[in-house]
Amino acid sequence: MADDGSKTSQTSVVFYVINVNDAPEMDSSILDGLALKSGELASIGILPLITDIDDPDDEIWVDVDTSIPGAAQFDYVSGVLNMQWDQPGTHSVKVTLIDSHGDWSSTTFTVTVLDSKPLTWHTDFEHGDLEVELEGFEIGTDPTVTLVNNGEVVLAEPKVRWTICNGIVGICHSAGSFDGLGPFLAISSDGGGLSIGDYLTLSVKAIDSDGWDRETVEPLDILVPTTIEDDDAIEAPVPEEGKESNQQSGNGSTDISVMDAILIILILLLFIGGGTAAGLYFSGAIGSRGKPAPKTPYSPDAPEEQPQEDQPVIDFEQQEEIYPPLPESGLPEGWTMDQWKYYGEQWLERQN
Repeated sequence: MADDGSKTSQTSVVFYVINVNDAPEMDSSILDGLALKSGELASIGILPLITDIDDPDDEIWVDVDTSIPGAAQFDYVSGVLNMQWDQPGTHSVKVTLIDSHGDWSSTTFTVTVLDSKPLTWHTDFEHGDLEVELEGFEIGTDPTVTLVNNGEVVLAEPKVRWTICNGIVGICHSAGSFDGLGPFLAISSDGGGLSIGDYLTLSVKAIDSDGWDRETVEPLDILVPTTIEDDDAIEAPVPEEGKESNQQSGNGSTDISVMDAILIILILLLFIGGGTAAGLYFSGAIGSRGKPAPKTPYSPDAPEEQPQEDQPVIDFEQQEEIYPPLPESGLPEGWTMDQWKYYGEQWLERQN
């Protein structure tokens, strides 16, 4: 209303209020990259992460969905999200928020389920948690092994599993374990130390400060060097007359490990087998292009028939002349040659 002292005027203004509602939202930044241990229940309070600018937070309806039914559930009384998976893997959790006006929003985050967290090896090519220090790692010696934790994770109750295998023979002949990171001896079972072709395998299990099981994903294989750096320490034998007999009758003895003996036997078998195969090849037993040599078929010796003295020998050429001669008119009508041979003489007698 306006008034200038003498006159007044009045105007009505109408305001329309439109109900604008925003859907509730959830801050899932602290849930991204969440890692859980398989078989263990994890409970996370998510009510502080949910907000609604229009309505009270306690009126928001929360719905949780996962690919495995029942793996994630929301407790409306306590406002806690409970999650548990028995198998390792990556799982998606979808949380849907619905307000009293029917507006809704969805948030999805990923949970990684593990049996254990990995430990990595520190090598010349890659930085890792555990570094290996070796002493006496050479042929004929049992090495001393020490593991150093260079990672940021504090490890408790570490246990090292070691094996000694041979790449030439293809077997693992020694194994053991040690509680702790060392130092400890990896003793070969034959008592002769490491042999040519041996390699040391190491794997570690432990528990970190958060209660997680820690384990090396892959074992570390370390090949025994076949050369000695100190060449001056190697004395080459010098052949001398009479020295061979002294060495055979002397008190000194040569230490040959079981693995070296097996290797020598394998080499001898290869040479012997190769020589045998070559002899068979040149002798014709093998290498005939798949065509075996023809063999004379077996036949039992037939007894030779000796002519008996009382039995006359028949001469078939002369026997033909014994037959009666044919008449000039030829065979009688209806006769055959066989009939003539047997009954021809009687026919001739009747005709005479």
